[in-house]
Amino acid sequence: MYATLGSNPGPDLQTHNRLACHLLICAAHTFEPCFGRQDPAAKDPPYNVKIMRTMGRPGPQVNFQFSVKPEGGLEIAGYDVFENGEKIENPPEDEPYGGSDSPLQYFASAALYDLFYISQTLHGPIHVLHYVLTNALKWASEDSDYGRLNKWAVDYNSNVNTKHASVTSVLIALGGNGLLTSANGLGGSDASLPVMKENIEAWGACSTVRRHKYDV
Repeated sequence: MYATLGSNPGPDLQTHNRLACHLLICAAHTFEPCFGRQDPAAKDPPYNVKIMRTMGRPGPQVNFQFSVKPEGGLEIAGYDVFENGEKIENPPEDEPYGGSDSPLQYFASAALYDLFYISQTLHGPIHVLHYVLTNALKWASEDSDYGRLNKWAVDYNSNVNTKHASVTSVLIALGGNGLLTSANGLGGSDASLPVMKENIEAWGACSTVRRHKYDV
């Protein structure tokens, strides 16, 4: 962590590094040079934009633009700030804003929180997909041709089922009030669940790792 972020990283540095390095973020990240719910309108926006449009947390929405450094990697090239859906022209850089003495740190903190939320909306469905796949393995191993795998599949599956029960009751909570899928949680709403469902259906439709990597 320290090698990546430094000994005392501020939110702006954390924003840059987590966007560039975090595997869960990469899974949702678009190769467009921006990040945030206020990305240019598109008929088929990437997952991170879709899920952020369902959020209802207070505070600014920040769209960071990145450029590719000559030596490789990304750097922050600029950012746009939106309050209540309205773009703030020439957002402050040197004067206090939102109770913070450093506007950039304040805006970066908002983006970091959104990154955390996106990660969790991927984390939860991963457990759901894991549950489906391992139960399918258990069922398939009951066939006499694969009976040697059955004991292993049963033992392995029991742990996965326990995790799935926790995830679906707390994070996603199909009955309502999930940490990710209600206004009473981490900033999502009822509209977050259909976006997550659509994403996991796309994962499940991939027959190979290559399709998952390049088609989803």
